[in-house]
This record gives sequence, structure tokens and C-alpha cells, in this order.
Amino acid sequence: MPHKSPFNYIGNKYRIINELLSIFPDNIHTFVDMFCGGGDVFINTSAEHKIANDVNYHLIDIMREFQNQNADNIFQYIDTTIREWGLNKTDRDAYIRFREHYNDAPIPLDLFILVCFTFNHQLRFNSNHQFNNPFGKDRSRNREVQNIEAVL
Repeated sequence: MPHKSPFNYIGNKYRIINELLSIFPDNIHTFVDMFCGGGDVFINTSAEHKIANDVNYHLIDIMREFQNQNADNIFQYIDTTIREWGLNKTDRDAYIRFREHYNDAPIPLDLFILVCFTFNHQLRFNSNHQFNNPFGKDRSRNREVQNIEAVL
């Protein structure tokens, strides 16, 4: 069963990942995913070395953070931050305060947390490079957080 990326990315390849993997060679030394998007392809590719690139450098920064920390630290940071900021599925004001905090002092894991509470779980920025996706009332973070392990 293929792993699902923790990012809901327009044009993701998760639904066709098995078809794509079936045409890849058995032994891949270096896999370069030039337009990785949410990362579903490189996450599921068995290669000795993987290089992911995307025009959305914020996404790449989050993936690097996932790879540079152990899972326990990541989950602890996420849980602590959610608790400290009072983030939940119904409190739009808490989300707006946290979004403003992120835009003042961007931290990749904070961006991931924001995405978990946004409308459609998307990464969207304005022309000033500020995260501006609206609150996603009654959205759940569980699926995204569980899928972090796919990129660790």
C-alpha cells in the first residue's frame, strides 16, 4: 500500500502512484522529483538518494524539517503548539492569531500546523509571501499528522 503525503496538494499523484511506480526501473540510484508538489511520488519511490524540488519552497522547508528531526520531537512540537495556541476545529480567532504569528516569524513546522486547520488543507500565500489560506471550520488535523511518517 503506498504512503500518502501529509500535504493536500492540487494535482497530487497519489491516486495513480501504483501506475507510475510500475514503469520505474527496479534499481534507482538517484531519483529527482523536479516538480514534487505534495511529494507522493518521491515518498513512494525506492531509491538510494532522493532529491525533491518544487517552486513552493515553503513545502520543501517543511519536508526538510521532517527529515531533520525525529518523529517524537515533531509530534511533541505539534501537540504543544496546538495546545498553547488553543487551535481546534471550531475556533477561527485562534487560527487567525496563529496565522499572524506565523507570518511575523515563519517556522516550517508552524506552517504545517496551519495547513492542518485550513480550508482544504492548502498552502496559499499572497503577493507579500504571507500565508493567507482561510480557516477550515470542522477540519481535522489527524490525517495530515499521521501521514508525516511517510516523509520521515
